[in-house]
Amino acid sequence: GTEDAIAAAALSQTADIYITTGANFLMDAGTSVRSASGNIGIDTTGDFTVGSVDAVAGYVHVAATGAILDGGESLTDFIADRLQLEAGTGAGLLGSTNYDPLEIDATTISARITNGPLALSELNAVQVGLTEGTVNKLDVNGLGSIALDATDARYGFESQGGGSVTLVAGGSITALAAPAATPTVAAVRLAAAGDLLLQANASGALVVLEGDVTLTEGSLTLRGTNGVSLAADVTVETGGAGTVDVFSSTGGLAMAGGSTIISDTGDVVVETSGDVLVAGIESSADVALTSTSGSILDNEATRVNIDAST
Repeated sequence: GTEDAIAAAALSQTADIYITTGANFLMDAGTSVRSASGNIGIDTTGDFTVGSVDAVAGYVHVAATGAILDGGESLTDFIADRLQLEAGTGAGLLGSTNYDPLEIDATTISARITNGPLALSELNAVQVGLTEGTVNKLDVNGLGSIALDATDARYGFESQGGGSVTLVAGGSITALAAPAATPTVAAVRLAAAGDLLLQANASGALVVLEGDVTLTEGSLTLRGTNGVSLAADVTVETGGAGTVDVFSSTGGLAMAGGSTIISDTGDVVVETSGDVLVAGIESSADVALTSTSGSILDNEATRVNIDAST
């Protein structure tokens, strides 16, 4: 129908759960949709305001033509092994006065945003990578069919029309390498203007980039308490005057051979406690590298390590 769908109580079962609405889907604060041993799929035309969606160790797919919004602070918004979010006008809220990220507890996450922000707060360590699963549904004729399958797989973070992306985690953040079927696709890709923050907060937490990160134009910030690393041949790049900032309070920056950090016309700033191992950094503006307790070292002797204005 076209009226708002409202969930005011808990829904719990052991099989798959599939929910589709033709209007906004509103979950009251404290309500939940939970499958103890199955997967969950939710497709809604309009906004989805979430209480809690919990697939325990399974797959959760949520797609809204509008926004995906936090409906309350009493429960974790999404719990899953593989969490897949798709939204037309953003997932979570960003801003100095209305910051309200989606609270998640997932092993692997992907997200595709048409326009607007992506704001996530992860309880533990998390991977940004490939998410897929099968969700079965019961049709009106009483027969079962497949609502979601491998054709609905998604990889990484994708922002299509403009909007910033933030992921703050209580453990390490790992951006996984692209699947074999799409080897050139970046793990994080912002196709229009927008900033990016990947922040791993816990003691010992790292930001590990095994896949590329590309921004069309915007500031790119990587914060890992115990370090930031780029795997071999990984590129971290932002266009225009966007800056690249890398911070670590107890660790360093490790760039494997062939990896590159690029800002077209913005500064690149690295501030760490540990060693800074440089493969390649490029900018037509300034590059500043600081290690308060370690060394700044050439980690790829066969190339120019820093190509910058100053």
